Amino acid sequence: MSKYYIIIAHDGTEVIDATSDAENRMNAMDSAERRYKRDCERRNKRHGKFARNPLYRLAGLCGMI
Repeated sequence: MSKYYIIIAHDGTEVIDATSDAENRMNAMDSAERRYKRDCERRNKRHGKFARNPLYRLAGLCGMI
């Protein structure tokens, strides 16, 4: 029994990848997607926290930051 991966492209076409390197490529893509998602969440959390803090805004207006 051989391994194969079905990849669905952005336009809806399905590509069946049965090469020996398919698993390595899929793992690399999955890790890149997880890293991108984690970085976006961290960036949004950090930016939102400072923007909502009224003391941070006041310090910015006073020139302390």
